[in-house]
Amino acid sequence: MTGDTFSATRTLSDQVKAALALCQDQVDGELAGFAKRLTEPHRQPEGCFQLLGAFPEAGSHVRRLQQLANAVQAAEPPVPPGTLERYLLLQAFRAALPRLHREPIDERSMRRVCAACLQVARPAAQWMAYFNHTTRAFHQMAKVASLRWYPANQVAFEFAGLPRSWLLKVHPRALQGLIGEVAWRLGGRGPLLTPHLWAWRANPYLVLKTEHERSLWLIAKTMEMRSEVKGLMSVSWYHSAAVGQAMPHLAWLHDFFVEQGAFLVEMEAAPPDAGFLAGSAKRRDLYRQGRFQPRQTLVLWRRAAMLAWADAHPELGEEPAARGRADAAGAAVRGPAAGAKAGTNPETAPAIVKKNYATIRAVDVINNNPKFYILSILVIPSILVGVATTMTNMWWAAVFTAPITFAIMWLFQYFLLQ
Repeated sequence: MTGDTFSATRTLSDQVKAALALCQDQVDGELAGFAKRLTEPHRQPEGCFQLLGAFPEAGSHVRRLQQLANAVQAAEPPVPPGTLERYLLLQAFRAALPRLHREPIDERSMRRVCAACLQVARPAAQWMAYFNHTTRAFHQMAKVASLRWYPANQVAFEFAGLPRSWLLKVHPRALQGLIGEVAWRLGGRGPLLTPHLWAWRANPYLVLKTEHERSLWLIAKTMEMRSEVKGLMSVSWYHSAAVGQAMPHLAWLHDFFVEQGAFLVEMEAAPPDAGFLAGSAKRRDLYRQGRFQPRQTLVLWRRAAMLAWADAHPELGEEPAARGRADAAGAAVRGPAAGAKAGTNPETAPAIVKKNYATIRAVDVINNNPKFYILSILVIPSILVGVATTMTNMWWAAVFTAPITFAIMWLFQYFLLQ
């Protein structure tokens, strides 16, 4: 099976058939004996598709996959690391690819799903560290194999909505602007197309401006097909103005959206494990010196503005002639450098970790359990103050004390998040 099988000159139907055949070859050949170690339904494509379809968001699916991993590791003879993860992904792709033509995305992104399957079926040695169910890179490929994410060059995108809890993360002075952008100019919290840096791209340490624009152009082509999509939403530390101030050559990651009329607002400080410390000694030095602390920055790019930009740049839809045939279909041609030190690549760093309760930050709570956060930080204190007020001779003052308490707690929690 060669890269020509996944060339952009082949029809999408041929690419899907080739990808399915390659998955079948791997499952019935190299991995045939491994399947005997698993119980139903995890031997079947549909069972693997369902398992990865809620992973890693659903705790029950995380536990189930960990149980599978423990059982595989305890069995004899031992199998190479990543065998379970590759098997699950290949089987999930076997269930996903026949459904691909029904997905509401542009055909070019469908081709890149086939190319992602190629990366799993015939991975280069550099990619093998990604086949670990505790890493972000595996989580991303699991979402592609279960048709929740769709690759688009340097990014993969999903359909999402703006979480209401993010209103608590912006500075109070910026709140009115964010509400106005969402309610009137954007037209609602969703659906929105949300890009994420694709861990399986050619070089996970580089984000190239032209390639990023090609990625956004591809996303715009899917947006054209879906009239209900209101725009693009992106949130990351690399959109922070602090990135361009510390490293001028990366200022375009922020300035591009400003120039295109998008709405940008900063939220909480990016945590050290967000990825900005990986791959750059300069960033690490500046961070240790206290001179670089990017903030998670929300970008909202309205549908009309994004489509107008895409229409003005049809050249971004042309595949560069310098790319190899497989790369033209979306496959990355090389992975992270072989022999890279553990922990230097954020995509292979463990993404599922147990934290000591005392070290849990307010931002972890709002990200993982926003309803509990709002209830405990805002609602309950306001109710308690209101009830306490009604028990005094000035019971009528509860009309004022409860909302005032809510406003005070709103300010308090914002600075708590910092």
